[in-house]
Amino acid sequence: MNGAPPRTGQTPLTDAELYLFDALFEVTDRVGSLRREGFATLNLPYTHGLDAPELDALVLKLEEAGFVRLRRAKRRPDLGAWVTLTPAGGRLWQLERVPDWARFCSDSSRPEGPSDEWVLYIRASVASVAEGFLETARACGLYAPLMPRLSRRHLRARVVPWKPPEPLIELRVPLRSEECSPRITDWAQYEAKRSWWRSIPELATLAT
Repeated sequence: MNGAPPRTGQTPLTDAELYLFDALFEVTDRVGSLRREGFATLNLPYTHGLDAPELDALVLKLEEAGFVRLRRAKRRPDLGAWVTLTPAGGRLWQLERVPDWARFCSDSSRPEGPSDEWVLYIRASVASVAEGFLETARACGLYAPLMPRLSRRHLRARVVPWKPPEPLIELRVPLRSEECSPRITDWAQYEAKRSWWRSIPELATLAT
């Protein structure tokens, strides 16, 4: 057992190909970031085991099959092209991993405005999933949101790059500065309350 979610075996994908799809299921990344030595930084508890020439050849094979799309990078060509799953590749990944999209949520934060105030964004297709994540993230110290300034909006967007746009709920809330509120995350509390998934490791341990 290497920490990967169980696969159904419904596709001809090799384990190495499926692991690449795992790394790309929600992002567009550089081919160089998918190399064996950098795979650990992708927060996956396993690797594909391919050397650089093998990986490059596999990515080209997957592009020819229509499962990934490559886009030439104008900067840092040494890191290779940008690569993303196509809808066809995403469908193969879904057949193997059987993700519960109703329980998926994404979170991101970035500085905004003239004061560079950090703002947290949470998106999900089900409002209770986004709200449950936010409340648990606040309680366990993952984020320090300014809850009185929480706003909600409905939008139509892609939950991951290869899926078609769909109705989503987005929560937006400013964060307290780390200087005012240093955070120590209680991961045991987070896991005890978690009913959603944001990543492959969380999908692999999602309670039914």
